[in-house]
Amino acid sequence: MAKIALPYRWVVWGSTATKKVAQLEKQYGQFDRIVFRGEGTYESVWSFQHDNAVYVLENIVKANSNSKRLSKKRFHVLFQNKQLAAVSNGVKNAAIALFDKENITPQHIQVITNPCPIAQIRQQADAEKPQGMPNGPYIVNVARLVPQKDQQMLLEAYAKSRTTQPLVIVGEGKLKTELQNTAKSLGIDNKVLFVGNQANPYVWMKHASLFVLSSKFEGLGIVLFESLACGTPIISVDCPGGVRDIFKDELEPYLCEQHADALAQKIDQIVEQNGYPIQEKWIEDFKPENVVKAFLQKNHPLSAFRPTKI
Repeated sequence: MAKIALPYRWVVWGSTATKKVAQLEKQYGQFDRIVFRGEGTYESVWSFQHDNAVYVLENIVKANSNSKRLSKKRFHVLFQNKQLAAVSNGVKNAAIALFDKENITPQHIQVITNPCPIAQIRQQADAEKPQGMPNGPYIVNVARLVPQKDQQMLLEAYAKSRTTQPLVIVGEGKLKTELQNTAKSLGIDNKVLFVGNQANPYVWMKHASLFVLSSKFEGLGIVLFESLACGTPIISVDCPGGVRDIFKDELEPYLCEQHADALAQKIDQIVEQNGYPIQEKWIEDFKPENVVKAFLQKNHPLSAFRPTKI
């Protein structure tokens, strides 16, 4: 029978973490929750054992190996019999579909969103305007310049739109030169500002008239509720993942189909109506105290969280 060797550090770090937590609990008492975030963390401590450990799925789970056998083994050691929390319903449903396919059974899987430190964000958003910020209204996108964020489509949509407001793209990444060349070829390079990474992106969000997300997929889309916390209207393409957990109820009309023409129309619609008023209740679920309460609640069986089949 063929055997697959797992990285040595996966075993050692998990064993070390187990011993260290036991020492701390002997000194201070049992932890109510131990939260691990991200698959890289799971890999480091996969052998860690604790009744109150919860592993957070921050994005859609995908194979990261060319070997189907290795991916299958990896999925089992990371997720089998673990208590899981997905940051959105989209991430949860995608995970359950994968688990069904790979015959993986976690103890639990529930949706617990990412927290948004609203008070701190608003404090930073009130900072002095940085140099290079447009004097008048502008549209903003804050994201890494990588294929997932699809600023290529954003530029195409912006070029198709009627707006005269400049587009500010905050972020760095391997596609920067390619995107700058795209802006030039579309004849919009004089209206698109690539301002790079910013120590305080929230001040850029606050003074924008509109925040636009154009991603191919998002685990949740943290920048969306950060923008809402800054008082700035948001729109997004209806991409796989978790954006619909944010664009629900009154916000749902501000989603559009995932192509440049639809995004251009949505940009024009919101800019021409001068945005829309932000309601505090839209960010209630993301307040840190509510996220902590969710982690401390009693877990539910996996069967209760399977997506409804139509």
